Amino acid sequence: MKNLLVAAIILTSTATSALSAPVKVGKCGPRDGLVKVLEKVKEEQLSIALTKSGPMMELWGNRKKGSYTLFMTAPNMMACVVSTGEALEIVQPKKIHY
Repeated sequence: MKNLLVAAIILTSTATSALSAPVKVGKCGPRDGLVKVLEKVKEEQLSIALTKSGPMMELWGNRKKGSYTLFMTAPNMMACVVSTGEALEIVQPKKIHY
């Protein structure tokens, strides 16, 4: 379900940053530095997922403002911003019955 939420955000967002975004798409650097910037604008970690190729995908957002930042963190703790935007909506996953 987390992958569906992240995929929906990627598909519905543009590859450009919102004017008020604290970081720019394509910017890379130490994860700790990026997290400090996101915490200053009151974004919090909403979801994480490990990719098959090794990096961790992280979704941070501000539920009240609706802003979000999606970035990938490599095993060496370097992070690159994939997407930023506004109008984030957290949806409740439907229960799957097997």
